[in-house]
Amino acid sequence: MQTLIAEPARQNASLLSVQVLRGIAAVLVVMHHAGRAVTVHWPTQWPKPSLWLFSSESLIAIGAVGVDIFFVISGFIMVLVSSPYRSGAKPPRDFLIRRLIRIYPMYALTTLSLVAMAAVHFYRHRDEAFSFSAARIIDALAFIPSFNEKGLVQPILGQGWTLFYEMFFYLCFTIVLTFSKRHLLLPLVATFGTTLIVTRAIGAKDSAILTFLSDTIIIEFLFGCAVGLLFQRDALHSRLRFVTLGFGVAGFATSLPFGMPEDLRFLIWGVPASLLLISFLQFEKAHLRWPHWLLVIGNASYSIYLLHVYFVYQLRDIIVKSTPRLAALSGDALLIGLSIVAVALGTAVYLLVERHINAGLNGAYRGLMKTTMKG
Repeated sequence: MQTLIAEPARQNASLLSVQVLRGIAAVLVVMHHAGRAVTVHWPTQWPKPSLWLFSSESLIAIGAVGVDIFFVISGFIMVLVSSPYRSGAKPPRDFLIRRLIRIYPMYALTTLSLVAMAAVHFYRHRDEAFSFSAARIIDALAFIPSFNEKGLVQPILGQGWTLFYEMFFYLCFTIVLTFSKRHLLLPLVATFGTTLIVTRAIGAKDSAILTFLSDTIIIEFLFGCAVGLLFQRDALHSRLRFVTLGFGVAGFATSLPFGMPEDLRFLIWGVPASLLLISFLQFEKAHLRWPHWLLVIGNASYSIYLLHVYFVYQLRDIIVKSTPRLAALSGDALLIGLSIVAVALGTAVYLLVERHINAGLNGAYRGLMKTTMKG
């Protein structure tokens, strides 16, 4: 996502605060899944760990707001990078190609790695071993929504469902850039609105594609686009940054006691996520300096997101099998420890693998474009 999958920020680049927010969102998602690994997905044959700090199911669930933050940031960034395509300086297909270069290689590599590990019975998620059919593999690699073994619309890489929405958003954005260079938001609203109305009217719950397209979470991309347009018009004032931040955090906190109906997620979590983005943009305008390690996590957020579930569950099993009594003493310590190590390993993958793949493919694409232009 241009959230999860944005180009890495550097100290002399703009919008470092957005990069930091991306890192925070990634950490929230990691802690959410680490929390589930030590609670609802804890194997019954092991002594149950005690929890104090994270004893509330709602507190663990709220970590999933990282996804909503990612989606809002994605809409925002797409508006910002659309200028050369709206002016005609670059063709819309270049927009989609660059998004694919950014998102697909690491996603495909991670998916195929899980398939390979499952083939040799090494890959386990939660307490279950997996094997994958050829159809599931093809669907996953082609970004075609499909049902998993539990009847959920998820690819082989479970958390990759968010990337399917990213690709849908990128495709819609490319179409809008092709036919409406002056206006972005209204055509996107019309496209998403029509999609939701039609799929919900059909109501085919046995179709993974229709179920996927009928989720109102796609509206969060539009929130981000609106924030992007406000930012371009210099309508966000830095003096209100703490007020906006307070309302965003309060919005998330308010949902804790009442839960979160999926159909209203775009409001209950999407609106606070938008306020959080606005506040970080206001921090940017106030020239707030961020610690370097937060920027590193922001840069690595895509690798962290792709791999953290695997790291969390494999590490949990190793720790519990080697020291079962120690693991049962404090679920809080286990949750925090798993989160820290998963973030660190994801960051290592970014430094050793992802950024080199990105640099190589982007360099090859630029070279191809230069050759094409000369020809």
